[in-house]
Amino acid sequence: MANKVSIINQALGFLGANRITSIDDNSSTAILSKDLYDDTRDACLEEGDWSFAFRRYVLPQSVDKPAFGGQNKYPLPDDILRVIEVNENKYEWTLEERCIFTLQGMCQVTCIVKITDPNKMSAMFRQAFAARLAWDMALPITNSKTMYESMFNLYKQKIDYARANDGMQGTTKLVKSGRFTNARAGGSNFAGPYV
Repeated sequence: MANKVSIINQALGFLGANRITSIDDNSSTAILSKDLYDDTRDACLEEGDWSFAFRRYVLPQSVDKPAFGGQNKYPLPDDILRVIEVNENKYEWTLEERCIFTLQGMCQVTCIVKITDPNKMSAMFRQAFAARLAWDMALPITNSKTMYESMFNLYKQKIDYARANDGMQGTTKLVKSGRFTNARAGGSNFAGPYV
């Protein structure tokens, strides 16, 4: 079973560094790992539309109204890391102060949420996460710019593979054409005459 220590040790292995036995060790490596772990995990989660971290919410409207603009305000739950879509992106919306602002009387969001249990993450994501940790720890542990750059390249490779693999699950979402895509295809009066 995966846990914090196993992910950290995988990262340390990428660096050729000594493993830890507990995240609460007094070693400088364990202290650094503990300092970086949560933020690095969340940064990796924000980088993709991961199926294991994908959630849907119907948000309750806040009683507080924005100072101007006539919009409705919908506070985000604490576990949301990144909003992907609001009301299927059929209407305008903005994100301010961890709240969705929209003229709509309801707010359905699809989003990426914080996943703290490594066993709920895909194996490829865990590998990418470990590579990101190794990248973040490369300079403090090895003091080598070459190792830092090598870990950056390893991370980019692993995160790209993980995103591609995760993205192959399910069916392709149909993209509705709008006036600009119709115009581009010559199917709209906005495009003008054929030349």
